[in-house]
Amino acid sequence: MTGEDQWPVYEPGATPRTPEPRTPEKPTVARRRSPLLAVVVAACVLGGAGAAGLALLGGEPDDPPAAGAGREPADVAVDGSVDGPAVRPPPGAQPAPVPVDVLTARGYRALLAALERRTGSTEVFSVSLHATGAHLEVPVDATTRREVRISWDGRFDGPGATGTSVFHDRVDLADVDPAVFVRMGRQALRAVEDATVSHVIISGPPTSGPDDGTRVRVYAGNEYGEGGYLGATAGGSVTRRHLDRPVGGPRPTG
Repeated sequence: MTGEDQWPVYEPGATPRTPEPRTPEKPTVARRRSPLLAVVVAACVLGGAGAAGLALLGGEPDDPPAAGAGREPADVAVDGSVDGPAVRPPPGAQPAPVPVDVLTARGYRALLAALERRTGSTEVFSVSLHATGAHLEVPVDATTRREVRISWDGRFDGPGATGTSVFHDRVDLADVDPAVFVRMGRQALRAVEDATVSHVIISGPPTSGPDDGTRVRVYAGNEYGEGGYLGATAGGSVTRRHLDRPVGGPRPTG
C-alpha cells in the first residue's frame, strides 16, 4: 500500500473536525400538464381578447357580431336607398326634415294635411309655394285679420312675425285644386324660353279695389330675366297674363 493509499493517521489531542450539517435538497417533481388544461387556458386567453375586441367596437360579448366590422354602416334614406356612411345625430336631436316640393300635387296635399293638424283649418291669408317648402300667413283667430307667419319644409318652424293682413282676406287652400297651378306652370314654361317655375302664390280676395277672382299666380322666368306670371281663379280660369314673349318668336296666345 503506497502513501497515497494509506488511511489518515489519528493524532491524540487534536480537536476532531465536526462536519457542517447538510441541508437536504427538496426533490424536484416533474409534472405533466394536462392537455385539457391547456385547452381551457387557451380558450380563456382567446375569450378575453375577443371581449376586448368587442369593447373596442362598441359592442358587448353577448351582442351579435356587427356587420362590416371596421367600416361605418351605410345611411338609409327615407326612400330606402343607401347613400354613403351613416351620420348619426346626437341623442335627443330631431332629424332634419326632408324638403317637400309643394309645387306638386302630392306635396301640396301634404302641406294642407300638416296645416290642418297645426291650426285646425286650411284657411290662410296667403301662401307662397316653393320646391323646398312653403311660407304662410295664417289667421290667429276666426274673425280678425291678425296673422302669424310660419314656414313649412316637412315640419313647421316656430311662430314667426305677427301682424295684420293688409292686402288679402282669407282663402281656403282646400278650395284650390293643385292640378290648376301644375297646368298653369306648363303654360308658363311654353311661353318663356328656357324658363323654370320659381314659385306659386295663392291668396284671398283683395281687401280693397276690384276683385277679378284671381287666387292663384304662377311665376316663371329664365336666367335673362325674361318671364312673369299667370293668374287664375281657384278653378283654373286664366284671369291675368303677364309673360314676356319667347326669344325670337311671337307672343303666344291662349
